[in-house]
Amino acid sequence: MENDSEASNKIRNILYKFMDYCYLFFFQDKVATECLQLHGGLGYMLEYPIARAFLDARVQPIYGGSNEIMKELIARQIISDK
Repeated sequence: MENDSEASNKIRNILYKFMDYCYLFFFQDKVATECLQLHGGLGYMLEYPIARAFLDARVQPIYGGSNEIMKELIARQIISDK
C-alpha cells in the first residue's frame, strides 16, 4: 500500500502532465494559426501541409481531452494544496 507522500507525488506528476498538455495544445494552435496567416489563401487548400497541420492543431484538444476540464482539475489541486 502506498503512503500519502507517494500518492501525493503521483497526483502532482499527473497535474504537471496536464499543465504541459494545456500549454502544448495552446502553443500548437497559436503557431499553426500564425503559419496559416503567413501562407494566406493557400493555407486553406488541403494540398498544402500547413492546411493539414492547422486541422490537426484545431482538433488536438478534443483528442487529448478538453482543456477546460484539465484547467479545472489543475485549479482544484492547487486550491487543495493550500
